[in-house]
Amino acid sequence: MKRVVLLNILLAFTVISWNSYGQELVSTKCNPLINSYGFKDKISGETVIPCSYYSAGNFSEQIEGLAKVSQNIAPPHEKRAILKYGFIDKTGKEVIPLNYDEIYKFSDQIEGLALVKLGAFYGFIDKMGKEVIRPKYSEPVFKFSEELAVVRSGNLFGFIDKTGREVIPCKYEYAGHFFEGLAEVTYMTDRGYIDVAGEFYSGDKRSKVEKKVAPKKESGAYDAILAQIAQADEVEKQRLADARAQEIKANAAREKTAREERERQENMLKFPYFAKKYVEDKINIWQIKGEFEPTADWKNRVNDDTRKTKAKEFQVEAEQEYIKERSKNFNVGNMTLGTYDPDNQTYLIKNNIHGDWLVYVPISEAPNFKESWNTLKKEPQFAVINDNIGIAGMDFTTRDKTYKYSNQESLNYNTITNIDYNFAPIDINTGSSQNTPQGKQNISTVGYSAGNLSDVASNIPTTGARNENTFAVIIANENYHEESKVEFAKNDGETFKKYCIQTLGLPANNVKFIADATLNNILREINWLNQIAEAYKGEASIIFYYAGHGIPDESTKTSYLLPVDGFGSDVKSGYSLERLYQTLGKMNVKSVIVFMDACFSGAQRSGEMMVAARGIAIKTTQGEPVGNMVVFSAAQGDETAFPYREKGHGMFTYFLLKKLQETKGESTLGELSDYITDNVKKQSIVVNRKSQTPTVTPSATMAEKWKGMKLK
Repeated sequence: MKRVVLLNILLAFTVISWNSYGQELVSTKCNPLINSYGFKDKISGETVIPCSYYSAGNFSEQIEGLAKVSQNIAPPHEKRAILKYGFIDKTGKEVIPLNYDEIYKFSDQIEGLALVKLGAFYGFIDKMGKEVIRPKYSEPVFKFSEELAVVRSGNLFGFIDKTGREVIPCKYEYAGHFFEGLAEVTYMTDRGYIDVAGEFYSGDKRSKVEKKVAPKKESGAYDAILAQIAQADEVEKQRLADARAQEIKANAAREKTAREERERQENMLKFPYFAKKYVEDKINIWQIKGEFEPTADWKNRVNDDTRKTKAKEFQVEAEQEYIKERSKNFNVGNMTLGTYDPDNQTYLIKNNIHGDWLVYVPISEAPNFKESWNTLKKEPQFAVINDNIGIAGMDFTTRDKTYKYSNQESLNYNTITNIDYNFAPIDINTGSSQNTPQGKQNISTVGYSAGNLSDVASNIPTTGARNENTFAVIIANENYHEESKVEFAKNDGETFKKYCIQTLGLPANNVKFIADATLNNILREINWLNQIAEAYKGEASIIFYYAGHGIPDESTKTSYLLPVDGFGSDVKSGYSLERLYQTLGKMNVKSVIVFMDACFSGAQRSGEMMVAARGIAIKTTQGEPVGNMVVFSAAQGDETAFPYREKGHGMFTYFLLKKLQETKGESTLGELSDYITDNVKKQSIVVNRKSQTPTVTPSATMAEKWKGMKLK
């Protein structure tokens, strides 16, 4: 057989759009904040094709005057774009429908066809949008040898030519590349050869044709061809991978822009945004000199002092207008009447959106209130709460009397089934002129006292950061069953949770906050972290925060966290720090940052010894961090982790939060460590008249790099 010059052409399809310039129309981004593309006339600038596309390339004569466009078909709640591609002509008509997950570049190497992707499969379309080969092939890269390329459909192989036509059907369990006019194949478990016409040679025929190619195979010519194909294959796969990486990067940038726009739109609905525009517009009109107003009168009317006074008046108006406007479509929820508490003379009213409410109803009137429930007139009162419209109260009116719910009241309700509701603390809104604080109602057997928010809790920076691979467990043990209370522990944990979400950018679902955790609660959350580490395969980071009692083992001088159901005299009821560090340190994660606002000397935050502990402080060891771990501790071995009563926090946690507030979470761990240590040492002497020295202990693997790391 005459020797055939082997062609080893690796047909390259790339995901990147081409940038040919159209003769008349050019793509344009219609809104700089979101993905909205259309086409305008290059000369006049007039929009010719509406801005209804997520992305758009330019028109090109290479593809018969068509432009590649995409639309996002993701549902509204889906953050990531789901794109479908097609081609339009210069009238905006879809010549190639937007059905494909990708349309690769047209190529003259296969008669000008374009590779398309639909789901997990690839096919070909022509320039008229007709499917020459429906998407059924499993690979996007085609390696031609002697004008034919192996293709795979499911688990079977065949061959296409350079027109994209399937010249040898996909029916073989295995197919090699053509060499000297023959390709080795397996058909129905029988190994043999086929020629370019698809004729199958097996048995004796196989031996005959095998002799024709054997000498050149033995000379290494076939292996050289395979090596060239493999090398070209790797190059093209890398090209596709690079293109995919660019696409992912571009998608991430688009999603970031879209997310920022969503956040901007959400902020526009908040009262500060509304008030700012309302007051500024009013002031701009108010301070204009009247047509018939003498200059002296105008100067007397408009000055810095009078403008400040007027701005306050307009802010009150703004609040009234905001409430009037936003309350029109406000969903007050569905209310159902719960059981009556005769001891406190209160009804529990359940609201499917706004939570549980308590309404005072005298015991003598309670039966009538219940009988009249379905016919009661229910009227909400609105206020600005946490910068948004909210329910300040609700009137429940019978024929002759009105009963009121107010979120500023603090009522007690003892449930028969002892349900422990955990309501959020008061959030004071500084953006409203008549800020209505969202009060609390303790529907539980555990009391909670909340006063004014500290400076670190009332002005938490919202940065817009996205920290989706970081997960936090926050344990705040304040109310112990058998031991003394830990002042402000719950407030510490709740405020740190807000910083994790608002400032550090952790999604709310990534943050587990547990108030008054039992030993089983602690074990459950550590198991959750372990599951996270396994699922994210080294890509996750962990923050572990604890505020509560710590206890020492008097015999070994080792340290234990004390769950709320534990006993200070029995370390077996605690959770050892060594066990905690070993468990967290073995997880396959980028980093574990531990914040420990507890002391392990047997002392309370007040400085007194725990009831069950000895009368002297015990100097303990707190275990050695392992893995990729850094531990921030509130105090050294025999010291006490004191409160900062003026601020309503633990001393250590207050300065941790203060640094996050001042830097908006951008400080390095080294800067955070220096700030906490310096300020706690100073303030503890001044406020508590005793020393407290925070420490930072990195694991061996983190010793050289922890100071430059950040929590964001």
